[in-house]
Amino acid sequence: MAIWRATDGSEEGFDAWDKWSQKSSKYDARTTAVEWEAIHRSPPGSIGAGTVFYKADIADPRWRDRYFAEADAMAQKIQAQGLSDFCAEFGLELPKCNAGEAKTLPTQGILPDDKPYIPSSVERAASPAELELEEQIIEKHSEALLTSRSALGEWNAGSDHWNITARKWLLGNVYCRTFVSSLIADGGIGKTALRVLQGLALATGRPLTGEKVFQRCRVLFVSLEDDKDELRRRIRAAMLHHDIRTAEIDGWLFLSAPEGRAGKLVTADPRTRRPMVSVMKTEIEKAILAHNIDVLILDPLVKAHDVEENDNSAMDVVIQTLSNLAVAHNIAVDILHHTSKGAADPGNADRGRGASAVKNGARLVYTLTQMNTDEAARFGIDEDKRRSYVRVDSGKVNITPPLERAQWFRIVGVPLANFEELYPNGDHVQTVMPWTPPTAWDGISEDILERIIKDIDRGVPADLEKGIAEGGRYSDAP
Repeated sequence: MAIWRATDGSEEGFDAWDKWSQKSSKYDARTTAVEWEAIHRSPPGSIGAGTVFYKADIADPRWRDRYFAEADAMAQKIQAQGLSDFCAEFGLELPKCNAGEAKTLPTQGILPDDKPYIPSSVERAASPAELELEEQIIEKHSEALLTSRSALGEWNAGSDHWNITARKWLLGNVYCRTFVSSLIADGGIGKTALRVLQGLALATGRPLTGEKVFQRCRVLFVSLEDDKDELRRRIRAAMLHHDIRTAEIDGWLFLSAPEGRAGKLVTADPRTRRPMVSVMKTEIEKAILAHNIDVLILDPLVKAHDVEENDNSAMDVVIQTLSNLAVAHNIAVDILHHTSKGAADPGNADRGRGASAVKNGARLVYTLTQMNTDEAARFGIDEDKRRSYVRVDSGKVNITPPLERAQWFRIVGVPLANFEELYPNGDHVQTVMPWTPPTAWDGISEDILERIIKDIDRGVPADLEKGIAEGGRYSDAP
């Protein structure tokens, strides 16, 4: 409770408490998270960090002296070892101390007896040898010296060997390890059906969506909107239409429809209303580790949290939590996201509902849009059927070039043959399949195409009155 009070129940406070709890042989991550959540529901009253320090002072009035003495000794050790390591790395000679210039540390057991402590320039004047060494460092390795003293972790690009690993793409330019992707679409136009088929493509290793499968992957599809049976219907419809046998996905596709039992990924603190990582993160990590998951799909994002979705600060915590999961477990994370109200606008990532932090935090954002009236007329699709055709466009892609043209899919209904006496027709459930729009030359035979090309090559017949010569192609006549 003291940690909770001192940190206002923040994520950093939980991390500190969780780390401390791990020292116990009875430690259980789930129990720890549940107990922390219980404290939120009934916040502590008067016990805080000040009380802990007060009790410690009563129990041992000199504990602070020992703490600071040991901290000072450790700092001296780090300083001495750091100088030694630095000189060894850059081929510099550690200066020798004259008699009386070195002294041992006041706290025994911190350093071996044969490693003297070198006092800092604050305690004594630097020797000529040390001054010469410092000049060499400043002249030859000033950037490295600054790096060794900064928590930024910066490095000298001039010394980089540029042995860079390739990005770990999994499916087309959609899923990539350590990155968050997102599909933005209006409700009911097929975004879940598309992600289901992409998940099956990864689980089977087959290019079911027309996108390259770089690596067969274990997929965890978490439905936060549909119940277990509805999710099973969606998966089964895609399997039937694309001729996928159950054995193909055994051990590769894992499904979840927790219906609220797993809590939320991020919740608002009941007292401060500040966003805080909650129990769903722990449950997701358990599943990732248990099944060696490569791709996590959350459908939809709005059901994964209960913070204000128009609050950029709160939604930044949500998207950062997902990004941290992707990096920590070397997986691809995908979120399905609804659009805000307004006209359809293919490729506009700003149409995503709520705060812009979601779009800004994800690295691979795509939109899914129904075919409009003009497109239907151009492709020869009847008006009453155009809503069965949807297009995928790049909305915001930071790590790959955007799509040169839209990627099209057709929504089809699949009978599940799950007949019952009361429902003799069973269910018809939608899935998607790749679709290629017709071009201007579709339906024209090669023979006709060849005749057209020959006629163009011959040009038009001569017409002297109109000023057209034999084989000419242009005329100055009106």
